[in-house]
Order: sequence, then structure tokens, then C-alpha cells
Amino acid sequence: MKKLLVMVGMLSLVGVFMVACANGDEGNGNGDNGGNGNGGNSDSVKILFVSDRDGNYEIYSMNPDGSNQVRVTANSTQEREPSWSPDKTKIVYSSDEVPGYNVFVMEKDGTNKTQLTSRPGDNVHPRWYGTKIVFDSSAFN
Repeated sequence: MKKLLVMVGMLSLVGVFMVACANGDEGNGNGDNGGNGNGGNSDSVKILFVSDRDGNYEIYSMNPDGSNQVRVTANSTQEREPSWSPDKTKIVYSSDEVPGYNVFVMEKDGTNKTQLTSRPGDNVHPRWYGTKIVFDSSAFN
């Protein structure tokens, strides 16, 4: 995997990295939580959100009307900042599963979790940018 460091702003020391992901469709880079890029099929739209209703922060999905809330992650660590892949088959997120926050990717049902970063400090705010994932890192502060 290649990582590209880009400095954000003149006074910022937070790096922005890009991680290449294989076999993905090019998207428009707007992997925000919600139903962007669903081709007009509102049935395929699921909203990702984080809740601590079960004692720690976990990732959930739901329909746009708030129905069918499903817990996607279930463990003792904190998951945050979920974002859909452009094709809505994967979720990228940050977790404190290992010391500091790191970036992970998993299938939309929570299976096949893969850790993408292992840098010291926090690696947070992951988002899809086409077939790549961008995130902020405090590893160089």
C-alpha cells in the first residue's frame, strides 16, 4: 500500500494520508454517512451512525426514516466515524482497538475486519476518495 503525506494548512502538522484499496469502483469521493451514489434506489440507502447506547461507541446502520436500526460492531472497544465505500459494500472507520485510534475497513455486515494503519498517535476521520481511503494522523506531531 502506498501512503501519501499532504500537509493541511500552513500551521497544521496533521498529515492526510491516502491508502490504496484494491478492487473498488471509482466513486465521487463523497463517502459521507448516508445514501450518496445509490443510483436512485432508495431501498439500498442505509445511514451509518455511532451510538453508546450499549455502554461504548459502536457502529449502527438504519433506514433513512430511522427504522431497522442494526448494530454492525459489537465489542469492548470504541468505533467511530464510519463511512460507506462508494459501492456501499464496505465501511471504513476508526477504532481504539489497539493503542491510539487506527483505521479499519470491514464488510457492511461487520465481518472481515482489516486494520489499515498501525502508526503511533491517532489515525482518524477516515473517508473514501474513489478507491482510496483518506484520513488524518497525529503520528508526526
